[in-house]
Amino acid sequence: MKKRKLVLILLIGMVLQSTIISRIEIFGVHANVILPLIIVISLFEGSYIGGVFGVCSGMIEEILFSPIIGLRVLYYFSMGYFVGEYGKRVNSRSMKPILYFSVITTCIGHLGVRLLLIYMEREGIGFNLFDLTLGIELLWNIGLTFLFFYLYGRGRKRKNYYGF
Repeated sequence: MKKRKLVLILLIGMVLQSTIISRIEIFGVHANVILPLIIVISLFEGSYIGGVFGVCSGMIEEILFSPIIGLRVLYYFSMGYFVGEYGKRVNSRSMKPILYFSVITTCIGHLGVRLLLIYMEREGIGFNLFDLTLGIELLWNIGLTFLFFYLYGRGRKRKNYYGF
């Protein structure tokens, strides 16, 4: 039952990402539905399920939207595993870990894309590693993470480090 639920969540997230959310643009920034989903799934289900969910969502997203396969898979897997591993050691009733994980994963992804563009010489080296787009992307991801946490977590208890 849990596998079916996670597959359904992944498919709904991909449909939302490719149809509705990709049409909404604020200052040139589109929302990423998949990263908040990975954060929430990893917090509730743990590092193994979070990593597998990250790999599956990364593969689907790369096949549909990207000519290069592998970078987003690695990013989503590592974020799912990281959030799942460290998420079980934090207070399950506090909203601060959700905020922290959302900010950390968004900054890592934004910085990785910028460094990749600099490496591929599509963007000049400058002080624009963190600009307005990062702030807007942070607001998108934080809002979506809180929304998904509320929707996925109603009536559920997160697993913590000690097993209760």
